Amino acid sequence: MPALWISQPGALVVLTGAAALPLSNYLVNHIVGSRHRRMLQPLAVVVLAGTLVPALAIRWLMQNGWHSGDLPIDGTDAALLGLSFVVGFALIALALRGSLKTEFPRVIRLYLALFPISLAEVLVFLSILFNWIERIAASMVSSPWASVAAAIASAALFGLYHFTYPPPWNNWAQAGRLSVVWLFVCLVYVLTRDAWAAAIIDASFATIGFVRNRVTTLNGAPIVRAIALDALSVGVVAAILG
Repeated sequence: MPALWISQPGALVVLTGAAALPLSNYLVNHIVGSRHRRMLQPLAVVVLAGTLVPALAIRWLMQNGWHSGDLPIDGTDAALLGLSFVVGFALIALALRGSLKTEFPRVIRLYLALFPISLAEVLVFLSILFNWIERIAASMVSSPWASVAAAIASAALFGLYHFTYPPPWNNWAQAGRLSVVWLFVCLVYVLTRDAWAAAIIDASFATIGFVRNRVTTLNGAPIVRAIALDALSVGVVAAILG
């Protein structure tokens, strides 16, 4: 069997799983009217294009021996995920410092609203693209450098992905900053090889970014809806990947 990264079915699955999120995000944010955006963003972009499609792609890749699996949860993950939450909220506390006390209710609301988005980003830019690029690079260079190449490429693509968003995210300064932030998320992934841990840390960084940039687009969303979207996104991944 040829290497999956050069086989036509494998490349098609990777590209489909990775392209659905940025394409749908661009259409919703730049083509669809604002009246329909609030409904389409969580369901069509986050759940369908960002979670369901990538999870199905990852399942195919796992079944064909390309992906070892970074999403199934068992009892051994409890300590890692708990530590990830501790580290994530420590980062939030450190970044916000004196304002954390007054911002704390908003931090919780934002974290819950942003986690499904972070999970979608991790599925696309780590579970699919990072692993694909790392496998390609590993055929050319030694293992540690293959991971470095995958992290740099994944970070660059993650930065460019934010041009599918509206302001204040779609400019080169923000893309550069977010690429650097994503390198830290990649480091968490390399150390743990756990997509959930990476998503927890990414959601922490995203929460910091929303608070610091005074972005209020998620402030009006009911917290019950955010929790429901969390449960739906996690449930979709769990149902497909087990």
